[in-house]
Amino acid sequence: MTCVSRVGIHGSLSPLGRELVARLLHLGCKVIVSNSAAEEINRLMPALLQHSTGGLIGGDPFNETGPLVVFSNSCGSVLAGKITDSISNRKMLIQPSHALVDDSADTEETCLIEIHDMIHPDADENWSSNPFKQWYDGTILPGTEVKDIGDEYHWVSWRDVIEAVAILTLGNETLPPWLSICGRRTISGGETKQQFQALLNRSLKVLRNDLEIDDLVKKTSFSESENKAPSGQRPDLSRLHDALKASGSEDGWRPVHGLEVTMMEWIANKLERNPGIIE
Repeated sequence: MTCVSRVGIHGSLSPLGRELVARLLHLGCKVIVSNSAAEEINRLMPALLQHSTGGLIGGDPFNETGPLVVFSNSCGSVLAGKITDSISNRKMLIQPSHALVDDSADTEETCLIEIHDMIHPDADENWSSNPFKQWYDGTILPGTEVKDIGDEYHWVSWRDVIEAVAILTLGNETLPPWLSICGRRTISGGETKQQFQALLNRSLKVLRNDLEIDDLVKKTSFSESENKAPSGQRPDLSRLHDALKASGSEDGWRPVHGLEVTMMEWIANKLERNPGIIE
């Protein structure tokens, strides 16, 4: 993966936007965001900006000839018009799978990337509509109403999503008009909940200093779902795999962050921000 000199990012203060800014700065890119976003990122990431080989520039990300990455959970006609009128030579619109995009966007010049089943500790339901918060609240606050669980999921860590987006941003080959990103593994909602609650309960016992040896033994096997073939509900990942290989990734789409580690990151973030729940 080679770095182009300048990349424009709109939506740089969204959870994924901030992460892409950080990744591209680390790779040595000049990242152009709006002036107000640049001020906020300078406040949020002073150490990164000080030590990265790239640079953050306040300006108009739509007025750059290099790659343009737009993060939006609702692309209306105004934003669609800005994307269409942009002078960028490589346009990417990234949004959660449930969002709608305005038909006026120039689909021939813009690669629409839909994110499915992403896990991010700071993302709201617009970007990460997972049931973890409900399950967390149901454990911490008994009596919390828990909604129905989906039949199956294809969980993916935000870290794998950002690495894929960075590769696609800096590639040279023409991107297809539409891509989906999700995990390769199919897992049921029931298995997801069982694994999440086991990890949460173990974390709570650690914080309360009542962890026992049996708590460290993995009592539940998820081998059935690990070996389960992709279902018809899983988005087509072949175009993403091919686009990543064409953009310089030797392995294509091969997520490296497992579900258990990704869940633990989510749980640890939640517990760190709510220390008062531990009595």
